[in-house]
Amino acid sequence: MKIATLFSSALILLAAMVSCGKDTIVLGNCFTMGTVLSDNAFRTDENLLFNIVEGMDCSGIEAGARIFVTCDVLSAVPGNDSEFEVKVSSISEALNAEYLAETPDLMVWKDAMAITDAWISGGYLNMYCAWIHKRNSIFKHRTGLCPNTSKELGDTLAFTVYHDGQGEGFYGDAQDVSDLEVEYGIVTFPIGEFIPAGNVTIKLTFKWHKSDGQILYPETEEHSIKCSFSYSPSPASLALASPSTKAMISPLATLLP
Repeated sequence: MKIATLFSSALILLAAMVSCGKDTIVLGNCFTMGTVLSDNAFRTDENLLFNIVEGMDCSGIEAGARIFVTCDVLSAVPGNDSEFEVKVSSISEALNAEYLAETPDLMVWKDAMAITDAWISGGYLNMYCAWIHKRNSIFKHRTGLCPNTSKELGDTLAFTVYHDGQGEGFYGDAQDVSDLEVEYGIVTFPIGEFIPAGNVTIKLTFKWHKSDGQILYPETEEHSIKCSFSYSPSPASLALASPSTKAMISPLATLLP
């Protein structure tokens, strides 16, 4: 079974929407995380109010949900330098990660999930992830972050990332993989209470399937991604990740039968 290649890890957050002054707004294409306010409005992690006037809307997504949005900024609302009208081309609901105070039950949180990139915005740690699920699945997977408090880590804030695929993982043992596929999405976690303002390094450890570059195998191995951030707790804070170690998981091509 062929699997779509891994999406690009490049992310541009509000690159074309910086306010240069109260009456000078640069408009353009925008990629951003945000929070749903209503079917036709959301607030970005940069604390900007986006009113949807064209394209896709947030119908079917609950208010308060975290979303990743691609849109065109059409105009600024007169007299308000933080409110805009936008045309949305895509909306993806993010998966909210749970906080796990201690190592969870590994019979439940047993599935593999890859993290290819990470960044902080709006007080959240956002992660580009890949996991395996059944095609047309009706189950919502779960992801959890468990803190690693080892003294050997020094000032590094470390988490082990666990995934519960609701029984939809890739386990081998002559498993039928014809209905399995790699799903890509964003997992988001409220990180603000765990990190101080200023420079911070975060290490995320996870497991993903072994691969020869073309085929994924049922067996898993440990990977980690280490990111350095400059973080401000203000609502408009923006900090992009600079991973020092990428997970070696691309390309994702075929599941071993």
